[in-house]
Amino acid sequence: RISLVRSLINIIYLNIENYTLRILSTIDRLTGTYTRKYLESELSKKINESKMSQKSFALIMLDIDDFKAVNDKYGHRVGDLVLSKIGRYLVKNIRKTDIVARYGGEEFVIILDNVEEEQAVKIAENIRIGVSQINFPSIDHTITISIGVSLFPKHSQFKEELLIKSDQALYSAKEKGKNRVVVWNANLSD
Repeated sequence: RISLVRSLINIIYLNIENYTLRILSTIDRLTGTYTRKYLESELSKKINESKMSQKSFALIMLDIDDFKAVNDKYGHRVGDLVLSKIGRYLVKNIRKTDIVARYGGEEFVIILDNVEEEQAVKIAENIRIGVSQINFPSIDHTITISIGVSLFPKHSQFKEELLIKSDQALYSAKEKGKNRVVVWNANLSD
């Protein structure tokens, strides 16, 4: 029996270690959000689920405005603090059914489950306003974000196209003066 218990302990230990490694590989350590790889996998699953259930969802892409200037003026440690605080804010302020991931340097993507356009825009606006209210003691100005939104199936039923359209809407938000939410529309791709 002792031999059996020891064998079970070893198996349990390996399972715990594998689980820990899987968690570490899916979470961005700096921001506490999921990784891009995890997001892309979950986005594919979400598209398949939504096709079967005939429910919509939104893809939000957000970018920290003038982040390079923060790094240049205050240094990368302060820049990392900004990323960390914003990432943790996003994680705390989405629903349990939503997914937030760090997509690039200062870009994040959020999958908002089972929402229509009006609700997605309202959530995006709340996130935009909430981020602008985060206190960064080392920085002498407000940190803001720009947000682009695309919707499944309204704007596309394909992962890459949804990401591209969110990115186009984000780019439009930046062009229009930053610190705003823009929903993708056909005029943006001209």
